[in-house]
Amino acid sequence: AAEYARELEKESGPSPFTRLLKEYGQQGLLFTTAPYYVVLAEEKSGASSFVDMYIRHSLGYCLHNMWLKATTLRVGLQVITSTMALDNDPDFCELLGIAPGKYVLDGCALGYPSDTYQPPAVRYPDMATSLRWL
Repeated sequence: AAEYARELEKESGPSPFTRLLKEYGQQGLLFTTAPYYVVLAEEKSGASSFVDMYIRHSLGYCLHNMWLKATTLRVGLQVITSTMALDNDPDFCELLGIAPGKYVLDGCALGYPSDTYQPPAVRYPDMATSLRWL
């Protein structure tokens, strides 16, 4: 994570996202070794920040269900709550291909725990064919 942060800083300078990466890299958390950083996004309602609070709850329920499923599969999951603070960060939103400030965000690191569990051989589908923005 720290190495990735340095690469990003060379390209676009320091940002809240690169500071977050460095922080996690120093703490040696799952985020630094997980093969996936999953970002959940739901479009803001535009009505009020009070309504957007319900969107945060919705994303929390989604993360909860992901965590339950990951646990049954013996896959490590670490909630990265600081993802929420990056919804207006232009560099981070550019990485996601979304407009800054338009979505409520949350996220997690997803990968295999560092205990004795050995991941099965898996062939992952191509992201271009398996993901789609609605």
